[in-house]
Amino acid sequence: MLHYRAPLSWPESIPVTPLMKQRSDNGFSPSITLTDATNFLKEEIDSAGIAQATLYLDVEQPNIDRLRKKIGSRTGACLHIRYRDHSYIITCDRWQRTEHNVYAMHLVLRQWCNMEKWGIGSLPALMAGFEINYENDIFSADESVENIEECLKSFGLGANATLEDATAIYHRRAKSLSHDNEQLVQLNIAMDQIRDYFSRKQPE
Repeated sequence: MLHYRAPLSWPESIPVTPLMKQRSDNGFSPSITLTDATNFLKEEIDSAGIAQATLYLDVEQPNIDRLRKKIGSRTGACLHIRYRDHSYIITCDRWQRTEHNVYAMHLVLRQWCNMEKWGIGSLPALMAGFEINYENDIFSADESVENIEECLKSFGLGANATLEDATAIYHRRAKSLSHDNEQLVQLNIAMDQIRDYFSRKQPE
């Protein structure tokens, strides 16, 4: 499942491409939309069997046209992946358009999946150079805790709440918001984050 976060978070260990050195790639379609690019990326994530992935952009709601909002000037993209108990980060900011940076990530995942299919190597081996220890990374626990605490608070729940508590409140609110699509979308996003949080808490 692919989640979205804003603003863009960038690992300290990876240099940022200076604005003057960003380029436009004529090999990428000029008409590709951000919705197209994120959907391509999501398809590759699902195809690879990656259960947890988060895409950081300077864009809120990148896959919902009418709710999309740019909250920064950076066009880069940072993808966090959790696969078989290992964490990986893929970044791209070489291109002038956010759509193209996200599309480049989709191409990388597609090639890795093809290489695994062709017998060149396993997906973990192919991604090894992108592995990161989240315990020592600037994005890890504190940010995740803040995100889930915010979601639970929006449901009127505390840190000791269960998934069943959140689900009961979700169903009540979803029913009352059935005619307010924008708020319903926000409710669904929060519930997706809560489900993801509790799924990661389950013992292996």
